[in-house]
Parts: sequence; structure tokens; C-alpha cells
Amino acid sequence: MNEKERKIKEQRTIEASRKNFMGLDGQFGTILKNLGTPIVSQLSSGGNLDTIGVTRTEMPSAFPEDNQDYCDIPTMEVLTGGIPIDDPDSPEWTNKENVLRQQVSTANIGWHFDGLNRGMHLEIKYLDSTSELSVYYKGYLVYKEEKGSLKTFVPDSEWEGWIQSLYQQAKKKENKHRKEEKEERIKIAQKNKESWLQRIRKNWGI
Repeated sequence: MNEKERKIKEQRTIEASRKNFMGLDGQFGTILKNLGTPIVSQLSSGGNLDTIGVTRTEMPSAFPEDNQDYCDIPTMEVLTGGIPIDDPDSPEWTNKENVLRQQVSTANIGWHFDGLNRGMHLEIKYLDSTSELSVYYKGYLVYKEEKGSLKTFVPDSEWEGWIQSLYQQAKKKENKHRKEEKEERIKIAQKNKESWLQRIRKNWGI
């Protein structure tokens, strides 16, 4: 990297930080964690890492504030030899010779957001293994950082405007979730207190 490019990178890094783009705690990360879906991997008992059988089903959004008609819901498929088993009564379900029975575990390896169903040609992706955060606008890479280091940043008013709108929706959803969690913790604490008082009265007559 020559001196001119280094200075441009420094300027873009300052700009990205000022706009709160960088890291999972920034705008992109907030959108991913609240409006996106986890990227899931499947590890078999044999130690092989496979692509999980996931399909995307369109369903009405449970969050009107998201301003969207549909959201992606991941659903599991049962596979045999890579082919979905549609009929639970078929021999493939009952014949142990035809169905490979093994223990599997799943793990989230990142996050993904696709804005097409919101009328936005925008994609955001984060991979845990490389700490790589990428943003694609109309199929072009416009933002990328890896392990906290900015690699690409191509500012544009349209995609940045979309990010601002999505971020506001994501924050609203995040705040609602935090409020619900707080209320649930208060309910549990109150229930535990009442249970403790009942036990004291029962055991000690107080």
C-alpha cells in the first residue's frame, strides 16, 4: 500500500467510525442481529462439517414496525443421501439400512441480512471465523472490514440511506426486546420472592 492509498484508508476509517459503521456493535451489526438471520453450520458425529438442510419460507412479519410484508424463516429438512425425505411413512424413515442415523450438532457461525424482500438491493454478512463484515449494494462490495481493519468503503447516499432506515427499525426492535426481557426478569424475581416468603411461613410460621 503506497502513501496515498494509506491516507485514503485512514480518512475512510475515520468516516466509517464517525458514521458508527464499524464492528458488530455498529449499525451493520445491529441490523444483522435484529433484522437478519443466523448462518448455521452442522457438525456430524463423524467430525464432518456439512451445510445444514435449511430452506427459506416466506411468512407474514410478526413485527409491523419492520415495515415489511415477509420475513425469512429457516426450517429444517430431513435428508438422506442429500435428498429430502418428504414422506414420514416411507421406508427411508424406518429402514435403518437406508437412513444414516448419527448425532449432529449445530452452531451459529455468523449473521446474514438480505434486503430484497424490503425492496432494497442490499446484503450484509458477518462471519465469526474471520471477523469479516461485508456489505453488498446492487451486487457490488461497498464495505468490508476484517478483524477491525477497514478493507473497503465506497460511500453512496442511496445505500447509506437504506442503512439509516434499517438501523432505526433494528434499534426499535432491540429496545422492545430489552424491555420485554427486563419485565420478564422482574416477574421472575417477584415470583421467587413470593415463593421464599411462602416457604418461610410454612417452615417457621413467620
